[in-house]
Amino acid sequence: MAAGVSGSGGPVGAPQLQAVSYTNPTPPSNVSTVPADRSLLVSWTASTEPGVVGYRVWVDGVPGPTTTTTSATVTGLVNGRSYVITVRAGTLVAGTATEGTTGSPPVTGVPADSAAPARPARPVAVRGDGQVALSWTAGPEYDVDGYQVLRDGVPVSGLLSGPGTTTWTDTGLVNDRTYGYALQVHDTSGNWSPASTPVVPATPTDLTAPAAPTGLSASAGDGRVELSWAPPAEADVVAYRVLRDGVEVAVVRGATSSVDSGLVDGRTYRYTLVAEDGHGNRSGPSAEVAATPRDTTAPAVPAGPTATAGDGAVELSWPADPDAATHRVLRDGQPVATVTGTTYRDEGLTNGTPYRYTLVAVDAAGNPSASSPEVLATPTDRTAPAAPTGVTATPGDGQATLSWTAGTEPDLAAHRVLAGDGTVVATVTAPATQAVVRGLANGAATTFTVVAVDAAGNASGASAPVTVTPAARAVPVQGAGETGGLAVSGDGRFVVVGTRAPLEPTDTNTASELYLLDRTAGTARRVAPLPAGATGASDSTNAGAPAVSDDGRYVVLATTAALVPEDTNRLADVYRLDTTTGRWTPVSVPAGGRVGTVAGTVLQTGPSVYATSPSVAVSADGDLVLFYSARSDLVARDTNGAVDVFAKSMTTGAVTRVSATATGTDLPRTALGPALALTPDGRFALFPATSSSGPVVLYRKTLSGAGAGAVTVVSTVTGAGRTTEVPVYRDAGDVDLSDDGRYVALVTSAKLGTATPTAGWTTGLAHRVDTATGTSVAMGDGQTTSWEHQVALDPTGRYGFFGTAAAEVAGDVNGHTDHLRRDLDGGVRGPLVLVTVDSAGRAGAGPTGSITPAEYGRTVPVTGDQVFVTTSNALQPADTNGVRDLYLADLAGGGVQAVVG
Repeated sequence: MAAGVSGSGGPVGAPQLQAVSYTNPTPPSNVSTVPADRSLLVSWTASTEPGVVGYRVWVDGVPGPTTTTTSATVTGLVNGRSYVITVRAGTLVAGTATEGTTGSPPVTGVPADSAAPARPARPVAVRGDGQVALSWTAGPEYDVDGYQVLRDGVPVSGLLSGPGTTTWTDTGLVNDRTYGYALQVHDTSGNWSPASTPVVPATPTDLTAPAAPTGLSASAGDGRVELSWAPPAEADVVAYRVLRDGVEVAVVRGATSSVDSGLVDGRTYRYTLVAEDGHGNRSGPSAEVAATPRDTTAPAVPAGPTATAGDGAVELSWPADPDAATHRVLRDGQPVATVTGTTYRDEGLTNGTPYRYTLVAVDAAGNPSASSPEVLATPTDRTAPAAPTGVTATPGDGQATLSWTAGTEPDLAAHRVLAGDGTVVATVTAPATQAVVRGLANGAATTFTVVAVDAAGNASGASAPVTVTPAARAVPVQGAGETGGLAVSGDGRFVVVGTRAPLEPTDTNTASELYLLDRTAGTARRVAPLPAGATGASDSTNAGAPAVSDDGRYVVLATTAALVPEDTNRLADVYRLDTTTGRWTPVSVPAGGRVGTVAGTVLQTGPSVYATSPSVAVSADGDLVLFYSARSDLVARDTNGAVDVFAKSMTTGAVTRVSATATGTDLPRTALGPALALTPDGRFALFPATSSSGPVVLYRKTLSGAGAGAVTVVSTVTGAGRTTEVPVYRDAGDVDLSDDGRYVALVTSAKLGTATPTAGWTTGLAHRVDTATGTSVAMGDGQTTSWEHQVALDPTGRYGFFGTAAAEVAGDVNGHTDHLRRDLDGGVRGPLVLVTVDSAGRAGAGPTGSITPAEYGRTVPVTGDQVFVTTSNALQPADTNGVRDLYLADLAGGGVQAVVG
């Protein structure tokens, strides 16, 4: 044992000069040890014997270091090993140092260090079936005495003793589960190293191949072989690999059969099968089977022949079929010919008798196909019918009604009306002898003829010509649109408008009533008929602001009338009329609920609000209805105690609070109508809202589709790096949306387009906002003293419309409200076009006196050129009633016609 010495205590005493008489001094007492790295610090209490000049430490009976102090360090030891320590005292005898023979009581000491071994390198993990084999490099420290494996951070191996232990297998694992392994080193002092990093992943897996498939059989067909085999014995077989002549040709999953097609008939093929389990283990091949395909398949069913009827004959033709040698022609199920080509003429038939033909393809092996689809042909004559006689024409507003006397031919099928240039402008089916030709220019003489067509398609010569001059419908003396309510379907066919004029025979009163006009059928019907003695324009239903579905079936409005028995509140509620059944259905009620004791809707009045009825909006299909309401029971969590905008699905009955966040919580502002707009598809809604500390702004809510629930303030201006909300007017007709929801029309006093856009003018001006870019463009000419309002957009959002008393175009000298159009394509302002002009393009004469709300009117553009407008201006020479009328302006053709008359 190598040993060193170092002293650490004070001297026992100076060496004695005089000789002593003893040679075995008393040993020291209280010997103790303190472990250190490969060493022990030994200390003791000095011997009580006089003349002691030093000490020696004995280790396991072997002399060790000497010292003159009361401590010494024994080095060169092995950590973790136990050592027996004694200490002997030494004296001077006759001047010679002498060591006693008696040692102190023995004590034991075990050297140890306190430093953990270094973090080991990551082990190597090799997965097996339900186990993982790990190996690693032995630690470099001298005192390593073992290792420990951690699985998913938890020790699992226990101490693997021995510095040369470098492998261990973790068993009993779950296949296909990934485990993370790490390693720790243990030294003889009991210290553990940090775990190796990063953890080593290992996933045990099934390595046992399935048994070879059994029961393989092969059935030959035409250019194909059908294979089948027994189900697998192992539950984990997921696929079979089909080998044809030793080459894999298919992988089959979830089945025990396969079809090998595209083969050569007459050639023998040999097949084997290999099973594969979910871990990719493959079995050996099955027993081999052989099969030889043979042509036993009939040709494909031929396409039905094309049959052309002739006079007493039928011409048949069909596409060529490379797999067919001949075709059999069958008439009414009986063979009549075998043809090698692709055409056949069947003669000797009876005109007017229908014949049914099919084909059967026959291949070179004699295999017949199934019959083709049946075609029908009726031989017919080629004699044209006689021309109609007695043709007359009755003029209408932009149309003419033609009548005639038909011929006596029994096979007469239809009549065609031809314009002077020979163009067919109308076709009616026999026995009808009347047709309406629309789209004509009033005042322009037009000539027509009529042609008869028989069942065989033979057309007669033209009848004698008749000339007619369409005339514009005169406006009724009672006017139309008196209450301001106007609704138009998307294509302009259906119009809902109020008038005192009796447009149906049963209307014998003098009250203003809402009519549903079908401009295509030329019909008019009252929406809510009043009794014969009714007068005025105060009936709540007929004074309502309506909305209409695109098919004209549904009309929506607000009324205080009790249109269902349970409505006893005599307050405003929203209803929908089904014009096909005549049934009124309450809208402003909860899902499955009834009309309440409080109003279902509300009109929020105020400065610059001239609406007289609560607003409603309806989707093109008539299902989704928008309305304002203060009812708190329409939806859950409506606790704001304020007016909200709601959407009701008439199909499901579900009610949604529109003026809320995507999660249904309150917006920072409350809804403030009556302005309201909805896109035809029901996806986007537009409504004003305000708060006690801010202006009235315009919200756009996404109700469905991408971004559903999003609520955006669209009345904004961007400048100096920030976006500022600007105020809007909120009267009915002061907002509008393009059909896709991108463009918004609004009225604001903000100085948009100036250097101070957040400042305000003294009146409201019309603007269009592009929500995609945030830009706005003014519709007017830049004047800032007259109100621009009653805005609208055509379905695309390209054209903006507004009303104003300002003379913004040349020739507008009536000093009253007119309606104008601006082309805003690409955000570039085109010229202003006056909508309220007569057919000659002259501004209509306005009413007398000062400007009043009664003349404001509305515009509803069906397209950028076809515009419905209610106006007090006279747009026809015969319009002398001095009240509001409804016109349809054609801004492309320059025509204008009365809609009611």
